[in-house]
Amino acid sequence: MTLQRARLIFDGRWDENSQYHDFRDCEIGYANSNLVCIVEDKDILWLIYDKAWKGCEIALNSLRGTLESSYAGLSPFLAALIENNPVTCTTQESDDEGRIKYYFMALAASIESKNKVFGILLSACTFDGNSHIVPLVFVIVDYENDASWSWFFRNLKVVFGDSNDHVVVSDDHKSIAKSVSSVYDFAEHELCAFHLYKNLVKIHKSRSIEDTFHMCVRAYTIGEFEYYIRKLDEVASSIRLELEEVGKSKWARAFCRRKRYSLMTTNISECMNSALKEALELPVIGLLESIHSLVQKWFYKRRSHWSF
Repeated sequence: MTLQRARLIFDGRWDENSQYHDFRDCEIGYANSNLVCIVEDKDILWLIYDKAWKGCEIALNSLRGTLESSYAGLSPFLAALIENNPVTCTTQESDDEGRIKYYFMALAASIESKNKVFGILLSACTFDGNSHIVPLVFVIVDYENDASWSWFFRNLKVVFGDSNDHVVVSDDHKSIAKSVSSVYDFAEHELCAFHLYKNLVKIHKSRSIEDTFHMCVRAYTIGEFEYYIRKLDEVASSIRLELEEVGKSKWARAFCRRKRYSLMTTNISECMNSALKEALELPVIGLLESIHSLVQKWFYKRRSHWSF
């Protein structure tokens, strides 16, 4: 038996005597927007919208589990994950009432791929030698603040270490810059050029600077940089001063103190967010299982493609 949930497109119904009753002539007592119509052959079942929504919610919870039960099952899930993936690193921190504040997960495939990456850390992702996205770690926190970002980077350092080759590229969130500075001795924090460009557009109300600004960002030599920064001066004389206050080494390749290669934005983090768009709607265990499945799928495809 197949039931079809339909929009409210019926004005009446047939009774057992083949008599048609027009609902528009009756006082149902509910606005049309509060009714859901479920059709099976000629029989029509009317439900109050709230009741239909509640039924859908109960059905989804029976399949996925509730948020509360999902968090309660996180510890057994963590144990099973480590048992089947011994190299995987996970840790968590709870508040005084035992509720999870932070959850850290670095999968075995990501850890084992460390030697294949360029040493450029972009949020929690980087590139490998074939320009494939390599997810490094996934962290669940309660709020985005100094404490959570510091916890994130401390655990990241435990797994991947600290090196002059490490560069953290992010937006201009103050907690990120502060945490990188306090946790790392050698790694460098630099800014996403696209986020910086958006801030300039807000101030100067002009998109005419886009091409010239990005030429500034990607210039390889100081002479090339100066040529394009003078072009920006022609649009708005205050732009040079504003960018110098940010610090040229934070966003301009010609002045970077580390090897940033061509990664001037946080685009690969945005790609990762897009790949996990549907999974982000799931409870925490469903989310972590989706991440685990996605990363395994990616690495399996790459190994299969390059196997000879």
